[in-house]
Amino acid sequence: MGADYAGVYFLVLVFCALMPDINLKLPYPPSVNHYWAHKAVRSRKTRRWTVIKYLSTNAKAFRKDVQDAVYEQLGIPPKLKGRLAIIVHQHYGPRDLENSHSAVAQDIDNCLKSLFDALEMASVYVNDSQIDELLVVKKRRAAIGRVELCIKTIGE
Repeated sequence: MGADYAGVYFLVLVFCALMPDINLKLPYPPSVNHYWAHKAVRSRKTRRWTVIKYLSTNAKAFRKDVQDAVYEQLGIPPKLKGRLAIIVHQHYGPRDLENSHSAVAQDIDNCLKSLFDALEMASVYVNDSQIDELLVVKKRRAAIGRVELCIKTIGE
């Protein structure tokens, strides 16, 4: 981490630790590559092929796991309104690294869309377009992959 970012990172961590709206520990999300599935179907009327995009089985299971974790940790979800700042700590598990193309280098942003969509479906906030500030930290390998979040309301 460069010297320029070390101070900012420290301040953000202190800010979120002192006044978090929500802290969550969630299972590690599927990558965006495995989030959507595709199926080709042929129209009976026109005999043309079209591709239908739908949520994969992994994505549906992850959404359900996130909803269960949110209800377990928060009770009734808050459905935050206003602008949000989020800190994401990614802890890669052995299975997460095995499923990536390279066990050494995994993209830091590959799972964010599925994570934010699942949080929206679990009613943590209204829409992921509310997120104005985002800090993502890739942590060391863990026994079980997980994501730790700090969500803070920063304005209307």
